[in-house]
Order: sequence, then C-alpha cells, then structure tokens
Amino acid sequence: MNINPKFLITIGIALLLGTIFVAIISDKTVAITDLTKVTDSVDISSARLFTEATTKINNETLNAVSNSTGRNFAVSGYNNVVCTVVTVTNFSSGDIVTSAYWTATNCNLKTKVVRSTNATVNNETLTAVDKTTGVDLAVNAKKDVKCYITAVTNASSGAAVFSGNWTATNCNVKTLAGTEYEDNDLNVTYIYHYISDYEDQKLNVTYTYTYRTKDGAINTTYPIVISKATYNGNYPECKVTTIELTNQSGATMAATTDYVFTDTTAVLTLNDVVSLNSSTSNSTTATYDYCGENYVGGWARNVTRLVPGFYVLAILAAGIFLAYLLLKED
Repeated sequence: MNINPKFLITIGIALLLGTIFVAIISDKTVAITDLTKVTDSVDISSARLFTEATTKINNETLNAVSNSTGRNFAVSGYNNVVCTVVTVTNFSSGDIVTSAYWTATNCNLKTKVVRSTNATVNNETLTAVDKTTGVDLAVNAKKDVKCYITAVTNASSGAAVFSGNWTATNCNVKTLAGTEYEDNDLNVTYIYHYISDYEDQKLNVTYTYTYRTKDGAINTTYPIVISKATYNGNYPECKVTTIELTNQSGATMAATTDYVFTDTTAVLTLNDVVSLNSSTSNSTTATYDYCGENYVGGWARNVTRLVPGFYVLAILAAGIFLAYLLLKED
C-alpha cells in the first residue's frame, strides 16, 4: 500500500486539533450546564424604619417628683425613645426650676437633694410668743430646715432679750414661764438652710423626644433586589423562582409569612415580623441557584452539546475512510 505521507500528517493534525477542541468544549459544557448555588448576604438596612421627626411636649405635669425613683414622662414607654428636657417649672408659681434642683435620665425626671446655702433673716416679728406652743419662724415649713437664732429683741422697744427669757427648738421660739416677755411680741434674727423646696413637689416639664415605631421595624413595601438573580435573565432556565432566607440569628424564614420573593423582578420584600425586627443587625442571608456570568444558553448551549458528538462521528468516518483505502490497496 502506498499512502501519501502528507495525507497522514494532515489527518493526524486534524485529529489532534479536534481532540483539543473537544476537551475545551467538554470542560466548558460541564461548567455551563450546572446552575450555581450562592449564599448571598442581603443588606436590609434600607428597609428599616428609622427615627421619626422630633416632637415637642410643653408643660407636661409630673406629680410628686421624688429624688429616688422620680417620674417618667408620658412617652417613656415608646420604643427607642430619646427625651431631651428643655425647661422645668414650678407647677404652682410657674417659676423656672434650674437644673441645680433636678436631674433627667432620658425620659425620667428626679429632684436633687440640695441643701441651700445659709440665709439670714433679720428682725422677723413673732406675735404673742407663749411658753407652751411657741411661734414658728416663717421658714419652718421648708423641707428639713435648720434654724440658728442669733438675736432676739423686744418688738416694741427694740431692747435685747437674752436667752434666759426664751428658748428655741430649731425653728420654733417659746418664751420662758415667769419672764416679763411671756406672750409678748418679739423680733428674731436667725440663719437657716434647708433641702430643696422642689423635692416631692408637682413640676411641669417641657421636652422634645424622638422614637421608632418599633425596634428596628421593617418597611414592608421597600424593594430589595437580589443582585445575582438578575444574571442572564433572558434564558428561561436561569429564572430564580425560589430563595431560602435566614435571619441574623441563622433561623430559616418562612416564605410568604416572613418574606415575599417576586421571581419576575428578582425583588424581595420583608414582612414586619419579630424574627427580622433587630436593632443590631442590618443583613440577612439568601441562598438560591442562579446562572453565573459565563452561562451560555439557547442555541449556543445546544451547539456546544452537539459538537463532541459530531467530532466522534468525524473520527469514525475518517477511520472508515482510512480502512477503505488500506483494503483497496490490498
């Protein structure tokens, strides 16, 4: 048999190139045939309801504001509420009460235990000071008041009345029995100090507040686009029809009950449920199958699947042809 060497070389090169081509196509076919499963972190921060506008409350009355538990504002039960005190006034007089006499912890107001500095009263007149009940000084009603008598004089003559003629029990003055000043009018000069008048009193407070309607509540109409679910959307087999969603604690969410995924638009909306209401996490996780960026579909996919088969047929035909030539020569 006499076969042209060029013919054999040509056949050999063709077979080599064909083998390389089939290897590439086969590898590509495997890569593009399977859909890719992805675990995608989904940012849900934009779907959260944030703080409402600041609101101002004027002159809310708080009864018997103590220095221990204080009094809560009417809005103290709101979620994530933040209160800022503007002014505090005396309920009865309307006078401003400075912050020296109160403290605010968010939406709670307490009075402070504040002892006043020493004050002096000169020549306060006490009428008909008797030996039994005596007469109280004008400041006696102040809280925990302490009085220190420095001088007593006769209200008529101005003459000094020495301590042997009277006695004082804190802020109460009595004359002593058998003295010439019994049941007389006296002028008393004294020093006193006391605890803040505002403790356990009724106060008006003006404040501003902000709050969330719920703790990290969800806007149920906000659209969250699942990005990878939009790849190669022209191929029907690439349409992402279902996703598996887990919340920030790793718990699997229930479709429809906890979230809604619209496959035609690849849009996810979240329901306002406890499992998603979190003030600390702004992400959740979606798992789904999708067509990767290198995915080939339609007629191109069919062609790549047929090429290896055609190549096998071509090798078979070449083998038959070579066998025919060899048999013919013989």
